[in-house]
Amino acid sequence: MRAVSPIVSAVILLMASIAAGLIVYQYFLNTVNTMADKPVAYSIAEYVPETATIYVTVDNAGTTPITVQASKVSCMNGYTFTHNLTTPITVQGGEKKLIEIPVDQNLCDWPVVLVLMYQAGGKLYTTEPIEVS
Repeated sequence: MRAVSPIVSAVILLMASIAAGLIVYQYFLNTVNTMADKPVAYSIAEYVPETATIYVTVDNAGTTPITVQASKVSCMNGYTFTHNLTTPITVQGGEKKLIEIPVDQNLCDWPVVLVLMYQAGGKLYTTEPIEVS
């Protein structure tokens, strides 16, 4: 009877390890599928203080058209604002477009980070934070 107990313990430990591995594997697959569904849009942002405007170049590297609808800007002094585009801008797959975002210099001393909100395939997405130069 004493010889059976270590074998049972080893089998239980092995089954628990396999179950944990399957859970991690499923999480990995879900993450990959989520990232694969998101359209690839690269952006570069440059602030021109003379015109109080952030110029954002959006490069749609995917095949799905994206429609940029708004932006959220964080400033060096801690002020954050959202700018809704009056006319949403559609960027076709393989295309680049320039977007202008006005900045109120009385409230925002210098924009630091920008996040674009866009729609693709009926879903809303946001870009990774874009550093404003």
